[in-house]
Amino acid sequence: MAIISLITDFGNDSPYIGIAKARLYAAMPGYPIIDHSHEVESGDLNQAAFLIRMLRGHCPPGSIHLLAVDAEDRLRNPEILLGLGFGQFFITYNHGLLSLILSEEQTLFNMGSYTGDHFNMIGTIASNLPMLVADQYRNSLSTLSRSERVLKHGLSPAISENTLVGHVLHIDRNGNLFTNISRDDLLRFSGGSPVRIILSRHEFVDRMVEHSAQVEPGETACYFSEIGMLVVAMARGNAGQLLGIRKHGNILIEKN
Repeated sequence: MAIISLITDFGNDSPYIGIAKARLYAAMPGYPIIDHSHEVESGDLNQAAFLIRMLRGHCPPGSIHLLAVDAEDRLRNPEILLGLGFGQFFITYNHGLLSLILSEEQTLFNMGSYTGDHFNMIGTIASNLPMLVADQYRNSLSTLSRSERVLKHGLSPAISENTLVGHVLHIDRNGNLFTNISRDDLLRFSGGSPVRIILSRHEFVDRMVEHSAQVEPGETACYFSEIGMLVVAMARGNAGQLLGIRKHGNILIEKN
């Protein structure tokens, strides 16, 4: 069964989450609604894109992802966009987020303009969702040309001959650090040779594991997530706090 997912920067204590879900249930009875995250940092499109990349591979075809993350471009480009990819629907503002999720060549549909309160966006478009699954509705929508879209380029690691510098995109409540360094980035940098992941002045990791349970409690583990991105974690500990690494912080990798 297809699902509806919510990714927002409302904050978990926002009363607008309940309002949005009530309107979604009224419009789409029978669709499970998943609160994937309401703790995206305000306007952080890279974090929102990371979260949807983690989720989309687990969602059935026809699932609908509502991405209510505000950004500076929203009021200058008030269109609500619909993108189709991976057999699923992605709906958000024309502020560049879809260019971080879908191919820039992907057709985007204009569901209308919205300049109202950011917190009411999901409730406002809820009534359109029953029509969304019908091809006739999508065929009635206008498309955005490439020049009309706001395009963003995701944060990429900086790779030189001797160093690779990546960034922390997301930190979960356990202090696990999710970075923008992919398995391919590391292989391109190292050529398969040993590397050291520098985490602080006195802390580094020189081997990869499959998950944090493979190291002793209190030890730092580096592994690749299911979408192939580097994660820094600590067995039974909080890597972010104990290593002093915050969101947007750098992760340095050197050849060993």
